[in-house]
Amino acid sequence: EKYTNEFIDALSKHQITAFRERYRQNVDILMIDDVQFLSGKESTQEEIFHNINDLFNANKQIILSSDRPPKNIATLSDRLCSRFEGGLLADITPPDIEMRVAILRKKAEINNMTDITDNILFLIAEKASDNVRELEGALKRVYAYSTLTGKSVSYELATEALKDYHSEIQKQYIDWLDRRIALGNAELKRCKKNSELLENVQACLEKAQQDKTDFIEVYKQNLLSK
Repeated sequence: EKYTNEFIDALSKHQITAFRERYRQNVDILMIDDVQFLSGKESTQEEIFHNINDLFNANKQIILSSDRPPKNIATLSDRLCSRFEGGLLADITPPDIEMRVAILRKKAEINNMTDITDNILFLIAEKASDNVRELEGALKRVYAYSTLTGKSVSYELATEALKDYHSEIQKQYIDWLDRRIALGNAELKRCKKNSELLENVQACLEKAQQDKTDFIEVYKQNLLSK
């Protein structure tokens, strides 16, 4: 998004030369996250194609990430897709329970949380999702609860602190969908339970990826058809 916004701003201010100098001549490593959002942005795709070619020819490093393979990004130009697939593709799978515990242990060490035991880390890893930010948030929640109650960190305290964790995460998904899709209260009420809404989201994500279409439109149609 930042790359796209800076590119548009450079075009509008006739500063495209300065933009290209910044991203082609003054970098050793180009890292761009969420390249799936290039979908439908033809001018940005054209610019980034030549940007990558220049850096590649100069033996610079290029790291791109996306939530799907290049061939599954809708309206991505064939030559940009080919360029993406010409590199090393690595599928980063969600961390399993052991990896989540290892991540939590490292976070605890960094934050000097020396009194936390492995059984508490396993509890947090099971409660939280495979998202690293949520893992860290759940860990901090346990320690915040300990501070507020004046009790030492224990398995029982961690259980109490995380008892409503899943329902809160579900609420965050609903809040995000409400903002992202601009649904009103009437549409949200069609989903009787949070779990039903989350199942709909998952199904729509899978359909959008299979059909190479936009998730938001798929979700709208799915919701409005109920």
